[in-house]
Amino acid sequence: MPNNKNIPYFHELSLDKMLENHDWYYQYSDDHRYYKKGSEQQNIIHKKIKELGGWNQEIVDKYNKFAPKSMQTDMEWQKMIKKL
Repeated sequence: MPNNKNIPYFHELSLDKMLENHDWYYQYSDDHRYYKKGSEQQNIIHKKIKELGGWNQEIVDKYNKFAPKSMQTDMEWQKMIKKL
């Protein structure tokens, strides 16, 4: 049996490792367990981003490094929020 003591939980990973290991397609799963796990990971990622000071260009660049092309983001939405 493998020794899992040194494997951290998802919430203990760095943002880079979270993004690297995230199941980006969880919402397409037919298995609710995978959907639930992916959704929880997405929430943890957003919580980590908030802990790091929120969205900025550095975070967007990290996010886009790992996100599939169709799920990448930019800072345009943030500019619109500031106008409100």
